[in-house]
Amino acid sequence: MEFLSLGIITDAFGLDGTLKIYSTTSKGQLRYKKGATVFLFNPNDNSRTELKVLNYRHNGFFDFVKVENISSKEDALSKKGFEVHVEKRNSDLDKD
Repeated sequence: MEFLSLGIITDAFGLDGTLKIYSTTSKGQLRYKKGATVFLFNPNDNSRTELKVLNYRHNGFFDFVKVENISSKEDALSKKGFEVHVEKRNSDLDKD
């Protein structure tokens, strides 16, 4: 399975577990649609966790994404440094 990188989690935003992501995609609005599947890639152990997007907004170089199963600032901060991926074959946009 091939993946496209959408960005790197740099911080938490707010208390609800919203992820602050340094964006490496120019098509965040299309990639982070509500209900879309994204993967959090842990560079420490090369594992991926599949999650659904609940909400998205963009500001400057950052994407702010709320996903399922991350519901607190502490949960979000534990993902700092993780990459956000999308499955390439399920993407309607092959390149950014």
